[in-house]
Formats: sequence, C-alpha cells, structure tokens
Amino acid sequence: MMVRLAECLKVYNENVSEGQEPMTQARLARELDVSEATVSRWTSGQRNPSSTLAVRIARLLGCSLDDLLVSSDYDPGNCEGAGTGDR
Repeated sequence: MMVRLAECLKVYNENVSEGQEPMTQARLARELDVSEATVSRWTSGQRNPSSTLAVRIARLLGCSLDDLLVSSDYDPGNCEGAGTGDR
C-alpha cells in the first residue's frame, strides 16, 4: 500500500477557508491520537497507517481511500479539501 498523505494534506490546506485551521502534521496527530513522529513517517513514506487510521485520515481530509491510497489513476486534485471531511 502506498499512501499519498503529503499530497492530500497539501490539497486540503490549499482549500482551507479563511479562519479555518490548516491540517498540519501536529493537528493530524492530535486528531488521530498518534505521535507527530508517526504522522511524519507516514508523510515521508517510511511507514503506512493501519487501514482503520487510513479511513479516518480520508474522512478528515475529505478525500476517498482511492485518492489517499495510490492507484494507477491517482489524482491529488480529487481530494475535496478543507471542511468536507467527517470529524
């Protein structure tokens, strides 16, 4: 499984509404109750989140699992961005 978390974070943050908090690695770690080091390993490709956490990440970032978990037709522009995910 290859995770494109860094790209989905970028798309999310490009679409943050004024006054809305961007999704930093620190915030994502807090939301998921994991360490910042863990999120850093995911974004750098050193490790992958569990399937349960991948579902939660996709919901937080407002993108599908297909977009988060790379497929041959991956398009980071399909991540809807800020404010669309379930929290």
